Amino acid sequence: MNTSVQDIIEEVNALLNNEIDIDKDQKEKIKSLLNQADFLISRYDERYEYFDKVLMNMAMLDFSDKLPVENTEEDPFFACMSNALNMLNEEFYHVVLSKNLVHTAIESLELPNTILIFTDVNGKIKFLSNNVDETKGNLRNINEKSIMDQNIHVLFNDYDFIEKCITKNIAIKDSAAEIRWEGNFIPVTLSVRISTYKNRIDGLIYIVKIL
Repeated sequence: MNTSVQDIIEEVNALLNNEIDIDKDQKEKIKSLLNQADFLISRYDERYEYFDKVLMNMAMLDFSDKLPVENTEEDPFFACMSNALNMLNEEFYHVVLSKNLVHTAIESLELPNTILIFTDVNGKIKFLSNNVDETKGNLRNINEKSIMDQNIHVLFNDYDFIEKCITKNIAIKDSAAEIRWEGNFIPVTLSVRISTYKNRIDGLIYIVKIL
């Protein structure tokens, strides 16, 4: 039986409101304890909301939020967790750009009928910006929500050729390719840029221009 603390508090309150063999002082003491428990629960709910908000923003590469740090003696575990997350946010804030900022920067370039895709070294899609106009129909449906964390090969009809070029470090610039989307094959030109860090690949950028 999955019973929450709040359910127990409500049940005890219901019993106290009935005629049971507990004197008035005992009832008042129990009610006071229940009120304290209810207050603590509301505080932990509030803390959970703080954590949830900050972690969601961190997932979007937004490191501007901070968790409140309360009395360390009162709740040392929460204070420790808050301090640790705040330190991470502070560190990442100075070295990582938020996704919203990157989206805004790319949109300001006004690249016509272009889809930019960033993947990690394993080909998983981590970022996508779609600037395809309405005349291209369902290509507007290609967005982060629809393909985030899928492998890049799901988008291309002949990904084997692209993969061989990447493996052999052969530049791909304005090469003919086909996007596979919603049962259709759409001709595009493709350029691929390889990002390296300390002499190893850490990600790839696919520049897809719709014909």
